[in-house]
Amino acid sequence: MFIRDSKGKVIGVFCINLDVTDLLNSIYDIETLTQTFTNKEVGKSETFATSISETIDTLIEQSVDEVGKQPPLMTKEEKVKLIGILEEKGAFIIKGGVDNVAARMGLSKYTIYNYIQKFRAAQRANVI
Repeated sequence: MFIRDSKGKVIGVFCINLDVTDLLNSIYDIETLTQTFTNKEVGKSETFATSISETIDTLIEQSVDEVGKQPPLMTKEEKVKLIGILEEKGAFIIKGGVDNVAARMGLSKYTIYNYIQKFRAAQRANVI
């Protein structure tokens, strides 16, 4: 809402911010409990992105769904798992992927690189 002076000039803005993390987790839980698909493929849909940013956003949303929690509520291990899922989906081969994921998760890009290294090290340890 704009706050205006007596001449109608905007002199401020009144905003209300709301953290919807718990709401998104609740929606995910309810959808999981009420899902009636017998074949996992029935519930999947195909979308076509109009930008690289939209592609990365979709990959993040799919990966968050796989983990089952929103990033602010994830443990470090769950965040590494999320980054691993994104790594396997190819999110980080896209230019700007690390920066976009970092911004969406509220982490630094250096933390994302660290989690990628942890994921790759864990993969190597399991292969040998």
